[in-house]
Amino acid sequence: MPTYRELQTQIEELQRQAAAARKEELATTIRDIRRKIAEFGLTAADIGLAPPAAGPGRGRKAGAKAAAKPAARAEGDAAPAKPGRRKARKAADGPVKKVAPKYRGPAGEEWTGRGRKPKWVEAQLQAGRTLADLLIPAAA
Repeated sequence: MPTYRELQTQIEELQRQAAAARKEELATTIRDIRRKIAEFGLTAADIGLAPPAAGPGRGRKAGAKAAAKPAARAEGDAAPAKPGRRKARKAADGPVKKVAPKYRGPAGEEWTGRGRKPKWVEAQLQAGRTLADLLIPAAA
């Protein structure tokens, strides 16, 4: 039975051979593709590699979005939710729960710890303090 080191050496040799075979097959394939492109006079747009007659901008042309929209929905019909997106809250959904502040700054500023850090928090962190230093002590 071969040793671990011998098997590792065999693996490395096989990987070198595989890399050489791939390189050779790629060269042959590219040569064949170039010959066929020249033979048939194909362009990148013909084979779907570039948008046909694309201008310098990207994305859809003006008006394309409106044309792609489905017909207007009936009153009360909801749009299907997109994956990874939350539904916006409406007043009819009930009262919004207020989150208690978690951090307090030296001038009395407060932050819940949600969303982007306020400038005063960034300034305190730059000054060498940590978020733990800014924590509001829990009521006992």
